[in-house]
Amino acid sequence: MRTNDPNVVRIASIIFALVGVAFIGIATFMQTSENNIKSRLTDIAVGELVDDGSYFNEDGDKMYSPTYSFVVKHQTFECHASGASSTEPNTTTEVKYNPDNIKECRTSYDDDVSFFLTIVFYGLGGILTIIAIALFISLFRKS
Repeated sequence: MRTNDPNVVRIASIIFALVGVAFIGIATFMQTSENNIKSRLTDIAVGELVDDGSYFNEDGDKMYSPTYSFVVKHQTFECHASGASSTEPNTTTEVKYNPDNIKECRTSYDDDVSFFLTIVFYGLGGILTIIAIALFISLFRKS
């Protein structure tokens, strides 16, 4: 459906721009938060899979949200993945933890999920912003 009404194109370009910029803002916030967390997780231990946390989502896909145990100073701690993925977890993995608060930890499993989500938000935000710019430019070409 094509429209010759410049008001419709103008409104659409504003909406696409706002949503695009919001997605880019969310991605930037996610990346900043992730970097802040990673800066505190300076020590590394080897984690052993305790529970793969498997379940089936509403689409019937098998998902995993694993829990790993790791030992620091002869004491055992558990690190539960903050997200879920369809990728089956390894039996051992690197666990990064905060030496001042050992219960604050992340696995490489978490890194993969958060990296993917950040890229998706940056990508969608960029695409929507480009569409908004194209719509805005089309207003001047019609004039």
